[in-house]
Amino acid sequence: MSHHTDTQPTPKTILVRAPNWLGDCVMALPVFRRLRETFPTASILAACRPHLADCFSASPDVDEVITCPPSGGLKTLLALWNEGCALKSRNIDAGILLTNSFSSGLWLWRTGAKQRIGFSRDGRGLFLTTSVAPTKEILAAHQADYYLYLLTKLGASTMLDNPVLVVPEKGRKEAAQVLAGLDLKPGTKTIAMAPVSAYGPVKDWLPERYGEVAKRLYETAGWVSLVTGLAKDKDRCQQICDVAGKGARNLAGATGMSGFLGLMDAADAFIGGDSGGSHVAAALQKPTVAIFGITEPSRTHALGKFVKNVGRGGMVTPDLKDPAVQQQAREALAAISASDVVAAFTEVCEQASL
Repeated sequence: MSHHTDTQPTPKTILVRAPNWLGDCVMALPVFRRLRETFPTASILAACRPHLADCFSASPDVDEVITCPPSGGLKTLLALWNEGCALKSRNIDAGILLTNSFSSGLWLWRTGAKQRIGFSRDGRGLFLTTSVAPTKEILAAHQADYYLYLLTKLGASTMLDNPVLVVPEKGRKEAAQVLAGLDLKPGTKTIAMAPVSAYGPVKDWLPERYGEVAKRLYETAGWVSLVTGLAKDKDRCQQICDVAGKGARNLAGATGMSGFLGLMDAADAFIGGDSGGSHVAAALQKPTVAIFGITEPSRTHALGKFVKNVGRGGMVTPDLKDPAVQQQAREALAAISASDVVAAFTEVCEQASL
């Protein structure tokens, strides 16, 4: 039976504008879980950038994935305007913005959603029916709790549990194909390595250190590291493989997003930075080591059963474009040794009985 709250009727169609980065999308998955629990008969739509669709398409809590253009520039503003308008016929009862941008507020307003919920940021309050002021506490909370906080406005639970990611069948097939092309002995234990983040050097540990970790784990325990990344990251990933020798394979650009999820699922464990890969690995219940420079782990650490963070963190919302902050980030990352990461990896694998 559908239920009603005292204040408003139960929404039949709920549209959620998902975040723009892979890690953030994984941290947003509990939002969809809580919505599904609270409104079991509602149609739940996830709107996201095209390359992130695979993150939601296999989720049991999402009925449909709608792709929308990234924000920025007049051309995309026009596309957002038109695409928002195209959703009017869907009779959306409630729209929730997990993004902070002005343009996504405009887009949600154009969809004609009866209730439009979001944080009052980037001057978009006029587009929202329910504008939520981000308090100091909520800005310092874990990113997943930040997203869940908006659900209080729909009378849904904001309880946080670990995200659960389901890898689409096509992703598993794509990964199996890539792995079949590698010269790995049957039964080889593999580590998915994601050394490059969207933010680049300000979040990325040194390639030679990753290489040293891969080399040591291969020589001492037979682990082979699958170094993942986009095609443009090939050279950086190759630096790791050059140091690791037989202990690593360069898979940069080998798959799309779906295949990347498949590779993460096929691997036995994960090592990477404070970026999407660590969130995916943790959501897939893999032993996960995430390397932090200055960004604060308590805000963005991966949510999972077997997760170990390395690095001191400390900055809650650093301006990663500030040269002084970038310098501090480089120093913080350089202070983490290969031994620190090997020790964390050994510990998290023991916890997972691997």
